[in-house]
Amino acid sequence: MKTCPTCKKTYKDDGLNYCLDDGATLVAKRGVPRRHSRLNEAVAIALLGVAALIFLSLVSSSPSDPSFSTSTTEPVRNWIGVVGSHIADVLLQTAGIVSYIFPALLALIAWRVFQSESLRPKWYRVVGFLLFVGSAAGLVTMIGWRGGIIGAFFATYAMYLLSTLGATILLGTMFLVSVLMISDLSYIDFWGHFDVAWQNFKIRFADWRAKRSAARMEAAELAKQHFEKRKETRAGLVDSPTITLPDAPKTRVSKKKTVETCLLYT
Repeated sequence: MKTCPTCKKTYKDDGLNYCLDDGATLVAKRGVPRRHSRLNEAVAIALLGVAALIFLSLVSSSPSDPSFSTSTTEPVRNWIGVVGSHIADVLLQTAGIVSYIFPALLALIAWRVFQSESLRPKWYRVVGFLLFVGSAAGLVTMIGWRGGIIGAFFATYAMYLLSTLGATILLGTMFLVSVLMISDLSYIDFWGHFDVAWQNFKIRFADWRAKRSAARMEAAELAKQHFEKRKETRAGLVDSPTITLPDAPKTRVSKKKTVETCLLYT
């Protein structure tokens, strides 16, 4: 049985290699896991529960809590109780601050178990998890943070054999390789996403510059037209509106009144 990756149409003829609708190359359809489906779900849920317990144990750990190396009569402050305090002490002594990544790794393992058809892990996944913890703890120890026993082991022997620069390159390479082994991440695809984002940014930036240049040209053209209009107005080429005032009313003075005025002043 084959399926089309484009239109998701299913074909029962295994001899058919191309989709009849869009011409895409057909791929073999993977069967739904049946043998371990319920068991995988149960194991995945159990791993998620353990991851939650470890996370709460680590974030609520306190130096005053009882552990394998110390005993105290004070009340336990850890949210998971005495078991949580001992789990946090073992993890912090072993891997340091890298142990805070363990819940995320367990969640990733649970997701892998939920999707897989078999409970048997792939060998490169196991190697990838071991390399991830060792390289991360070693790098943390070289920085000067708490890397635990594992970090001290990797950092000490790497610096002894390769010096500080060589140990940094080696542990950094191991870390990048382990990320590829435990996940489906591809650095080429990752860089391709950045390339697409950069191209989109360049296109948007070019559009913004073009719109800004057009706005500036439009503003300059309006200013030029306004200046020409004022220039023509000052030169008298454009008739300015004039206001006409009504004529003042004429007053008629009688001769009799004029004679009386003259006699009064004489």
